[in-house]
Parts: sequence; C-alpha cells; structure tokens
Amino acid sequence: MKTIVHASTLAYYDGVQLFEARDPIGGHYIASLIGVDESIDRYLVVGVRPIDLRGFRAGSVDLRDLILESAEEEWFTADCAGDLRAELPLNRQSGIVPEEHLPASGFTFQQLDTGDEIVRRAIERNKVVIELSLEPPESVPSGRIGANQLGQLLVQFQNVLKHAYHREIRGQTKEQKLHVNAAEGYLADVVAPARAGSFTLTLEPRSGPDLFGSGEIVRALKRWDEIFEISMDPIEAQLRMGEHKGHLAASYLKLIEYLSVNSTGLWYSWVDPMEPEPNNGGMSNAQAKELMSVLSQTSDLGHEPITLIGEFEKVSRRAGDWGLLTEDGIKSGHIDEGGPTLDGLEVGRVYRFECDERILLVDASGRERRILYLREIHKA
Repeated sequence: MKTIVHASTLAYYDGVQLFEARDPIGGHYIASLIGVDESIDRYLVVGVRPIDLRGFRAGSVDLRDLILESAEEEWFTADCAGDLRAELPLNRQSGIVPEEHLPASGFTFQQLDTGDEIVRRAIERNKVVIELSLEPPESVPSGRIGANQLGQLLVQFQNVLKHAYHREIRGQTKEQKLHVNAAEGYLADVVAPARAGSFTLTLEPRSGPDLFGSGEIVRALKRWDEIFEISMDPIEAQLRMGEHKGHLAASYLKLIEYLSVNSTGLWYSWVDPMEPEPNNGGMSNAQAKELMSVLSQTSDLGHEPITLIGEFEKVSRRAGDWGLLTEDGIKSGHIDEGGPTLDGLEVGRVYRFECDERILLVDASGRERRILYLREIHKA
C-alpha cells in the first residue's frame, strides 16, 4: 500500500485544509480536506508533477484544474487521526472525482487565507518562524536600540531555547541525537531586520524540517510557552518553576534579569508550518521585575542534578577539587563550603557522586562554562 508524509501546509483554518506530501521515493502529492468524521480528517489525494505544483504555488494553475488533471491517472483518499507527522496510507479510488470533493474554478494559491504575516511566512518557507518584539524606553523618542542590548537579548533567547531543546531530547540514544542534529538543532538565525518603527525580529531554525516535520524544536518552543504562561502569576511561578529546574530555569532567569535591568518587555510569536496558528506570549517590564524578585529567592532553581559513577582519580583538599574516571573520561569538579568531605576516599575505588551542575556565561557570545559541585558521595 502506498503511503505519504506531510511536506508542507498550504492552507489552514481550524485544521489543515490543504497540504503538499511526499511518498517514500520522493513523489509529489497534494491533499485536500474533504470531510471530518469525529476524530478523523479525510483528504482527497492526487499525485502531481513538480512543474504543476510550482505553477499552483506561483498562481498560474488553479486548484480544481490541478486536481482534475492529476486524477485522470489515479486518485486516493487518506484518513488522518490528527498526527500529520505520521505516515498516511493511501486508499485507491475508482471513477471520476465526485463534484462535492472539488473546489470552485479559479481558486489559486494566492487566494488561500493564510492569516497573519508570520503564518504566511511559515507556510511559504515550510519552517518554524519566530518573532521577538522589544519595547525598550529609548525606542519611544528616538526609534533606536543599542546594538549591545539587542545582541544580549538574542544570546539570552538562544540559551533558553537551547536548554529547552536539550530537555526534549534527554534520554535519546546517540543515533537519535545524531538524526535530530543535537549539536545545532536548537540554533536560530535572524532572517529579517527589525521592521521600521519597531524592534521586531524574525528568526528561523538553522536546520530545516525532515520528513516528519520540526518535532524537537516545536516541542522546545512549547516548553518555552509553558514557562511564560506560568510566569504570568509570580506566586504560581515560584511553585511550578521546579518542573523546569536546572539549566533551563537558569537560562530563563538570565533572560528575566536582562528584561528587568534593561527596562524592557518582551513579546513573541511563533508558528509551526504543520499547524499554522500563531502561538503568542511575553511579559511587560513590570511583570519581569516582579518575577525576578520572586524567583531570585529560590537559590537552587538553576542547579542541574548530575550523577557520576567511576573510579576516584584525584583530589586537592586545599582547593576542594576532585576527579572521577567515568566511562566518558575524567569528570572533575569542586566542593562548596559545607559540602561533603573527601577524607577517607580511596584512589581507584568506584564511587557514585551526586552533583549539581551550574553554568557560568563566559562572554557576551553566550559561551558557557559548566562547573560540577559535589553534594553526596556513595560507594558504588
């Protein structure tokens, strides 16, 4: 049985109305919504020549003609239970395409309602699109912003997104991480300058979607949404930020600190081309200041728990330094004041060290230095 996977959404209104798809050998298809039955969306699917698909996108071929000409050889239906990232089996049909399944004549791609500009960009480029908007006080009289201030924002944004992304791929195998490009999958590039009269930046993930969409970066952005949502109530944020404890919380606190210090709010939107409805959020500077005041009282929020197992390798009692030979090489760290003592540990013996990993920003580029602080020692 033939199968297809979603390649890009062409029209969206309370669900995907029209999309482009591929089969396992790279054949092109177009799928048009023809019915909804409870939780099942049914699509009319036809194979199309790439040249005809380009003509439709350019507005020189209307949708009805594209479907009818392509259906002369064969046409299909496909049922989707809500996840367009999954393979969809095609059900071959016979006869001509029923009139009720066809759009009106003269219906072109330019006439499709793609909504807001950010939605249109996501659909046209088939990429997640992110917009960040600042409201610094100096922009009101002069329409400008300091380059250093803007650069710091992008660093803080990128760090939060990085740690949200790493939280989503935690537990994946090395092969899975290689597939999603774990080293760079979170990186975003500025693809348009700030618009006249505002400081709205448009960004896109550096890596494009694969056959199954933009999964990891979308999940990371949804985690970003979740953090901003609970932050609207500082008391709730203090209670629930523990769910994101570690490097993600630490990078988010740095972003809030940036907004507070620079007297600016931050507003954002992002769109997934597979589900092109804008996701919006943000906070005013007043909210950032209140949130910073509350969350800064939670001292260990930015500590990432790390467990190491290995042979005790080295110690410096005076400096409070230690080293453990693990499967991944020597891991070293420090002991905080009041931490456990290293007295009595035997070099070459296997121990389990429970640590907190903390991150220090080394420079304005966002480069990080990670330091392990020992909390507990156990014989393995």
